[in-house]
Parts: sequence; C-alpha cells; structure tokens
Amino acid sequence: MRPLFNVPGVAGYALIMGLISSSPIGATIAIDLYENKLLTKNEAERLLAFTNNTGPLFIVGTTGILLFGSKLIGYLLLVTHILSSLTVGIILGITSRIKNDNKEVYDNSYYKSVIKRNTDDLNDLGGILSQSIKKSIALVLQIGGFVVLFSVIISILNDSNIFNVIASILEKFYVPKDFTKSLLTGLLELTSGVSFAANLKTTHLSLNVILCSFLLGFCSISVMLQVISIVSKSNLSTKTYIKGKLLHGATAMLYTAILINYMPIFQLDIKPYTINFNITKIALIIITFIVAFATILIKSELHHKLSRKQYN
Repeated sequence: MRPLFNVPGVAGYALIMGLISSSPIGATIAIDLYENKLLTKNEAERLLAFTNNTGPLFIVGTTGILLFGSKLIGYLLLVTHILSSLTVGIILGITSRIKNDNKEVYDNSYYKSVIKRNTDDLNDLGGILSQSIKKSIALVLQIGGFVVLFSVIISILNDSNIFNVIASILEKFYVPKDFTKSLLTGLLELTSGVSFAANLKTTHLSLNVILCSFLLGFCSISVMLQVISIVSKSNLSTKTYIKGKLLHGATAMLYTAILINYMPIFQLDIKPYTINFNITKIALIIITFIVAFATILIKSELHHKLSRKQYN
C-alpha cells in the first residue's frame, strides 16, 4: 500500500471493502481507521477519494445485465471502474509525496494497544454483533433516504421543465437533449442516471457505455452527500474526495473508450440508433468542463494556502 498509494498497510482493508461493496462503506472504514489513529489526517482524506466505489453487483448485475442485457458490458464497466479507482489512489499518492504532506509521526505503541483492545472485545461477542447490526440498519436507512429524496428532486426538475430548459440551451452547442437529461439525472442520482444513459438512443452503443462509466465513477451528488454526512462527524475535509470522484469519472470514461476501441472483444457498435451525435464536440465539451472545474479547485486551493501564509 505504501509504495503505490502512500498509505499504511492497514488501509488495504478499506480499499478491498470499497472495491467489493458500494459507497459509503469505504468512508465508514476510513473514518474508523482515522479515529483509531491508524491513519493520519492526510492519509484518511486521500483514502476517501478512492475507496468509495460503486459495487460490482450494481455494475455487472444492474447496469450490465439488466439495463444493457450484456454481461460483457458489465465486466467492461467493472474493469475500468476498478482501474480508474486504483489510478486515482496512485495519483493522489504521488501528489502527497511531492507536497510532503505526511508530517505526522506514528506511535507504534498505539498499534499494540489497539490489538489488545480488539482481543478483549471478543469476550463481548454478543455486544459487538448487536452494535454492528444497529449500525448496518442505520446506514441502509440513510442510503435509502437519500435515494428517495433525490428521486423526488429529479421528478420535480422534470415536471417543472428545468431539465428541458438546460437541455435546450446546450442543444445550441450540438449536445442532444436526451444526452443532457441523462447526464444531469446521473449527476444527481446514480441509479436513475444510469438507467437513462443505458436507454439513450445514440448512433453507437459505445457512447451509452462510456457515459455510464463516467456516472459510475463520479457516483452522483446523492452518494457524495451520503459520504459527506459520515465525514462531517470528523474533522476531515471533503475537498480531496470530491476531486477524486471527478478524476475517477474522467479516467473511467477514458479507460472505457480505450478498451472499446483497441480490444476486439469489447467492440460494441453493432446496433445503430437514431440520434446523430457529434462525438468530437461532445468530448471537447466534457473535457472543457473537467479542466474548468479542476482549474477552479486549484485556484481556490492556492488562494487558501496564500491566505494561510499571510495569516501566519
């Protein structure tokens, strides 16, 4: 873990659980490790960015088999999702080394005390199981509440024609209305957005898959708020997490496009549809949006550092 992601080996538990389960499991584990002083503040913030992923069951089962009717597409999205998650972790690890952010010193004696405490806790196995069940139920209810809330918000935006107004504006830049609606819906709530994107009528099926890969990597504002609600109980910042999810979506989209174009097994454009997409212009718009957003984040970070130096 340290050579690749610049985090201690104990963070591997959060990474594995984040890859085999859905958000916000990775966040709960990262917060728990941080509160037990097994991670520094910087390590915990970076860990949040690449351990909160969409679950394999949703990617392969719901997106691939149910929506696209293809296990191959599900496996493609899963592979690119995992690759992009690891890429985000590696990039953040490299940047942390360059900035030399890990200045906190570990106390090895604390690890021994944690191990002893966990061993003592096994004597109260019933209490541990009871507490785990309560936390799991509360987390499931919280996730369900966010999904219902954002489904209602999406319905309101559709009924009030706000999506149509935005889509009409972007249509002047050669972005089809249906594409805009799918993207906006997916940015708000993942399940609805992926469903819209999978059923979007395009000239090439690969465009639907690439759009879904971005939405699965970004995970939607609904999922972000779930993670932020958990992180808010600690003193961790969510800036790195938000940057990481944008980077996750962009790299997932890039990996998906590369595999579709250069691996014969993933060549999916076998069924033409109706709406004519200008792929180059849409790609330029998406890239411009990502670059603009990243520029704003970088400027705000520089401004924060300068103001902090002046204060000191």
